[in-house]
Amino acid sequence: MSLFKRNSGEPAKPNTVSITAEEYRKLLRDSAELNRLRATLKPAPLATKGMLINPVRPPSDYVVQFNIQSTGNFASTGHPGLDGGEPFDLDCLASALDESSAVHTTESEDEVESRQKPSHSVILLPPVPVTHAQVAAAVRGGALIQIYLQRRSNQVNITFANHEHAVAFVTHTDSTPFFVAGRETTVKWAPRGYIAPEYVYQQVRDGGVSRNLVIKKVNAQVTEATLRQELDHIHNLTIISIQFEDGNAYISTSSAGGALYARTCLKSRALYKDMRIDFYEDECAESFPKIRRPAAVAFPRASKKYQSPVYNPFELLSQDEFEMDQDDDEEDNDDDNEI
Repeated sequence: MSLFKRNSGEPAKPNTVSITAEEYRKLLRDSAELNRLRATLKPAPLATKGMLINPVRPPSDYVVQFNIQSTGNFASTGHPGLDGGEPFDLDCLASALDESSAVHTTESEDEVESRQKPSHSVILLPPVPVTHAQVAAAVRGGALIQIYLQRRSNQVNITFANHEHAVAFVTHTDSTPFFVAGRETTVKWAPRGYIAPEYVYQQVRDGGVSRNLVIKKVNAQVTEATLRQELDHIHNLTIISIQFEDGNAYISTSSAGGALYARTCLKSRALYKDMRIDFYEDECAESFPKIRRPAAVAFPRASKKYQSPVYNPFELLSQDEFEMDQDDDEEDNDDDNEI
């Protein structure tokens, strides 16, 4: 049974809507995806942009104009090879398109995007489980977008704001042992990078945003427990530490994007109305510590030894022969004189 039939030329009925095939497929995909999300995902702050799926474009030489009618029939006016057919069930078509669009999930699109962009993510493989604080204390060379701990595999994913900083970090660890919590840790490129909104990368690169928050002139009513309670609901955000110093509260977190959202949440609370909430520098952006090499010890040069003259064991014999020759000559001279 064909799904298409030629346009009979009849005028469109009042309840007829004309859309392109691309728009129709997109509507079906979006509807199915939203229904799937409602049924399977837990309540969480989801961005609309993250739920959309790019439509699958038809071939450029095949453009179909559909006339969708309330009876479930539609007509095609674009392809000469499509013959007339009988009415079909829109629900069946929606199911077929839903199955064909399963390949084009959000995950696959993220994988394509991560392959197209330079890698910012690095994997740390410590021999023992570590904490966010221990990772933040060890990593240097560039500001981070996120620190993510995978407890099951004992693996840490870190994402740098700059691709160049990620390259410098991997290069440094290739030539110098890297330690986390006093344990030597293997470093390698992540096969699939963490996908964050581009504006988060840009703001961190510009220096205006980091994963660390500071509340200046903090109210005496604000405590560590209060702040943790305020920020506990933010998805995928770990509070690494909260410290109070000189009337300010310094909050170290695991994510720059989460810190942006946390700042907005705190500013909306009446308790923090008169306080200034800002970002302070990521300690991971500090340069690599210089390796102190032991200074070369200058040893004193050995003095030249006195070289004694070479002993010639035949030297005495030569002198004796010379003396004997002289004695013989003297005796000969004496004999001549007597004569």
